[in-house]
Amino acid sequence: MGLVNLKNKTILILIGVIIIIAGVFFSLRYKPEMYDNSDLINSAEENDVPEEQFKDAKLVFYNSDASISWHLESDKISGYNQEKLLNLFSVRITAFQNENETEGSTILYYLTGDDLEYNIDSGIIKLTGPIDIIKDEIVFTTGCLQWQDRKDKLSGSGGIIIQSPDFLIKGEKMEADLGLNHIRIIAQGRERAFFTWKRGSDLD
Repeated sequence: MGLVNLKNKTILILIGVIIIIAGVFFSLRYKPEMYDNSDLINSAEENDVPEEQFKDAKLVFYNSDASISWHLESDKISGYNQEKLLNLFSVRITAFQNENETEGSTILYYLTGDDLEYNIDSGIIKLTGPIDIIKDEIVFTTGCLQWQDRKDKLSGSGGIIIQSPDFLIKGEKMEADLGLNHIRIIAQGRERAFFTWKRGSDLD
């Protein structure tokens, strides 16, 4: 009986030693991999932090019936804050008249400006310049343009110059539809000029 108990104790001791050796072996073997994973997580977190500036933004805006669209490109997104204001630098807009599926779209004008602020909640877009709009052979120059996505009214301020090979118009403010087909120029609080694209201009 004593021999049997001694053998059992010896077996238990051997099993315990084997378990300890196996535990030490596995802990030494897998511990470096755990450190490596933590390093990967830390490096990934550092890489996922967004930069302050992003490049090559592209947006599309429409008027109320989607007959006109603005395809906007910007070299740089300068910021986006908690108030949902998106700021863009160096803005280029191509305005299209959207026809039916068979006729496609026609370019109405090109627009360039320095800084654009887009309120995502209200849809209000404010572009500051100098701003140039080129439609056919007519060039519009102004300091500030404002319009609202899905609306039809475009307003300019900060001085307006409209120049073509045939005439020159200057004013303080401008009101127009988004296709620039009906345009009012205001100076000293009164309408100074009004013209439509098809009928030409009617100056003071």
